[in-house]
Amino acid sequence: YRRDGTVKSTAFDRLNFSQNTVIRPTDWLKFTVGLQASFAKRYGTGLSNNIIFLSSLMAPPDIPVWNDATDYYTGIDVIRLANPAGQIARNNGTNNRNNLVGNFAADVTLFPGLIFTSRFGYRYNFGTSKGYSPIYYETSNYSDTIDTVSRNTSITKDWTWENMLTWTKEWGIHSLNVMGAVSAREYSYEYWDSSKQDLPNSGEYFHYFDAASKNPQTGGSAEE
Repeated sequence: YRRDGTVKSTAFDRLNFSQNTVIRPTDWLKFTVGLQASFAKRYGTGLSNNIIFLSSLMAPPDIPVWNDATDYYTGIDVIRLANPAGQIARNNGTNNRNNLVGNFAADVTLFPGLIFTSRFGYRYNFGTSKGYSPIYYETSNYSDTIDTVSRNTSITKDWTWENMLTWTKEWGIHSLNVMGAVSAREYSYEYWDSSKQDLPNSGEYFHYFDAASKNPQTGGSAEE
């Protein structure tokens, strides 16, 4: 589904998939499989709705939105405020998030009262985002003399494996439950970001690193 944001230039696309299956090939064996997938894309990720609403309320009503002399949005010097319309126009970032979650389980009845269960769960997240900051001038506090293109990528992997043996015994009004379990987990997260400046043109078809010529920067982080 697609949903437009409260502020212009913001929107949200999302596609979800979910599947749950239980298979009983015999009386003593059961398989359970669950899969969930989500593919989401956000438009206008560099802007907070609260900032826009606050700026719109604070902006003096007698200042025009557009300045014909500079051919750009009017700067608001009197209270050092960014023009709300200019903020919306510069809000062109996109963010993609793809998530996959899988759960697999097997229950084996070894004999009445004794059940062995094995469960495996996996989560994978892959995210990318891109942005572009143009050359503009509203006031000395809100301006940029060089344009910038940016990208970032993140990957998360997380799996858990559990094995349990459960014994249940009942006699009369009494019952006894004994369980033994062992589990393992592995988690990793990686993040990269990069940017480059000075593009030959502000057109979207130039919003790539090969087109920029100055100040390449990269960074990142990781954890396990």
